[in-house]
Amino acid sequence: MTGFQKKVLVCLSYAYCMGYARSAIMAPFFPSQAAERGASETIVGFIFGYYSLIAFLSAPIIGKLISHTGPRFMFLCGSLVGMCVWVLTGVSGYTSGGPFIGLCFAVFTVEGFCYSAFEISLMATVARVYPGRVSTVMGTMEIFIGVGTMLASPAGGALFEWGGYLVPFVVAGLLLGSCAFVVCIIPTNADDVKSGSLTRLATIPDILVVAGVIFSVYLIYAFLDPTLEPHLTGKFKISQTEVGVVFMVGNGAHALASPFWGWLADKYVVSAPLQMTVGVLVSALAFTFLGPAPFYGTTGMIWEIYVAQVVFGIAKSAAIVPTYAELLLAARAAGMPEDLGTYGVISGVYDLMMNLG
Repeated sequence: MTGFQKKVLVCLSYAYCMGYARSAIMAPFFPSQAAERGASETIVGFIFGYYSLIAFLSAPIIGKLISHTGPRFMFLCGSLVGMCVWVLTGVSGYTSGGPFIGLCFAVFTVEGFCYSAFEISLMATVARVYPGRVSTVMGTMEIFIGVGTMLASPAGGALFEWGGYLVPFVVAGLLLGSCAFVVCIIPTNADDVKSGSLTRLATIPDILVVAGVIFSVYLIYAFLDPTLEPHLTGKFKISQTEVGVVFMVGNGAHALASPFWGWLADKYVVSAPLQMTVGVLVSALAFTFLGPAPFYGTTGMIWEIYVAQVVFGIAKSAAIVPTYAELLLAARAAGMPEDLGTYGVISGVYDLMMNLG
């Protein structure tokens, strides 16, 4: 790598770590606290899903706009506005019933846009700065995504037990706002870049297949946010901090395995489809141990949850790490130009399918 690429790698690592930490910090306590404030488990699931719905709807728009505004502007909007939104989410704790639910939906509307702007600008930067080693770099980023979510889950539980509902959200906002300095290493936009074509991407078969993998992996990953915490506290009677540790184990396994999968996908191009196939199948198998599934004939023990989280973390990284590079390869093979317009719409498709899941 050149000196500039090394600097970009350090800054991207920090941004991915803090950006994902801020969203994981609420998982250990939010479902139960929302229930205390009058939200049913179904409504809690809708709140988590609504955040992703807004990100899903905004992703293709931001992917198209990024060639005009430039990734720097999008990144600043995502980090600084997002910081304010997370603090407002903490303020929702002073309400209950309808006002609490309404405020959650309102703040997550804005946060959905901020998340898409933040994520798409970073992904476009990876494709632009590291054209020949996208999977390796994305695998490296998964380390820091894993570190961020791994540490944020128990930290969120501990911050809640120490300072109440507001404190974890204020910390999450500050983590996101601290990423603003990364804008200095994001390349500027060229004046002659045109928007990429979403309709053309939609006609490429390989794009549709990889998009399906992204959707599937994030669907089963997001399933844990509103469901695992009530299952653990209800069945095993463990504290919010211990719930955070359960989340941490899965994220840690994901982070440790990701660089290997990224290196393997870049070194042996043919391995990427096999990785994605095996990854989704093993992820499905790991989920049968979380209940556990009735056909195992056991009532379930806490160690089975830990094993399932580790297996799922490794399998998930195998499936998801090569996907962004595979989208780029498919677009390149179809004759699309290698410029910010193409990188923007591909990042938008990735973010769209991730949030749809």
